[in-house]
Amino acid sequence: NYRKLVRYLRSRYAEMDEMDAEDVVSDVMAEVFGDSPITDEIANLTGYVYAAVRNGCATYLWSPTSRRRTKLPEVLPSIAQ
Repeated sequence: NYRKLVRYLRSRYAEMDEMDAEDVVSDVMAEVFGDSPITDEIANLTGYVYAAVRNGCATYLWSPTSRRRTKLPEVLPSIAQ
């Protein structure tokens, strides 16, 4: 379930906001269930999806080129100076 995966990410990674979590889950779902799905080869699909979402989140959060959004409070001090 999409919403469960989003909540799972938000509970594991406090620094991840709702939209970032939705982006990660959407990207993983597209990869797993996209044009050439790999679901037939996976014995435990639920476990695989949760692991893929965790890994996708780590990549998203720690990649220097991620689409991660800049939070407004982080921007305001630099503007005020």
